[in-house]
Amino acid sequence: MTSPLVHPHDPAWIERFRELADWLSPCLEAGAIGIEHFGSTSVPGLAAKPVIDIHIVIPSGGFAAVCRVLETLGYEHRGDQGVEQREVFKLIDPEASGPLPTHHLYVCEEGCPPLRSHRMFRDFLRSRPDLVQDLSAAKMEAAERAEHDRKRYQDLKSPAYATVVAQAILALDL
Repeated sequence: MTSPLVHPHDPAWIERFRELADWLSPCLEAGAIGIEHFGSTSVPGLAAKPVIDIHIVIPSGGFAAVCRVLETLGYEHRGDQGVEQREVFKLIDPEASGPLPTHHLYVCEEGCPPLRSHRMFRDFLRSRPDLVQDLSAAKMEAAERAEHDRKRYQDLKSPAYATVVAQAILALDL
């Protein structure tokens, strides 16, 4: 079943990320360390909103150069939006940029807590298909119960995420 909030995993999400990484590759020329896919669309088999989450990873002091490149690509810096050490960028006119996949774009320094947390979650789930199946089922059920209410969906899926995070912390001995 597909809901407006969450869809069964689509293997094409990996290709959508690659398209975006190609589009964002001038950031690498400006000194970015890498462009990473994270979030639910980056985990094979995991149900997700069909929105690609991307981190542009920069070295310490590399923000200004990457910010300038993103501005030339049509993005606007929106600050950290409440998550320290993770800067948010929004495509100002998605129509003008061609048929880019829907995405969220973040810039953060290598080693910062938000990046470490996202990597841990993604990499742990990639190694545990059993948990991916359970989390997908929980997300689909939460989406069905929430109908079109995004806040309610977030609240309903949170316990399943907390369980996965706790298992990751135990497994990784953090």
